[in-house]
Amino acid sequence: MTEAIVSGVPNMFDQPTNVVFIEEEWGVGIKAERDGDGVLMGAELARCVEVVMCEGAKAMAIREKAKGLKEVAQAAAGVGGSAERNLHDFVRAIPCRNQ
Repeated sequence: MTEAIVSGVPNMFDQPTNVVFIEEEWGVGIKAERDGDGVLMGAELARCVEVVMCEGAKAMAIREKAKGLKEVAQAAAGVGGSAERNLHDFVRAIPCRNQ
């Protein structure tokens, strides 16, 4: 959402893409279905929370995959990780106007 705000793109346009990654590609969540008017009903939200928070096989698989992604993200964000290296590369690529 922060990226959508910063880029000036309404966040409703990035959400369908996020659903594909979260549910289908990474397997760390489930898609909430909306009614015919595009409204997320309380019962559907409750269903989604129950699926993720229960002790069923799907919930356990989601938690295990989320744990793996957390480890990858922490490594990327850590000292010497890819996020830090990319930030340094970006800063070095910006011409300094004060020189």
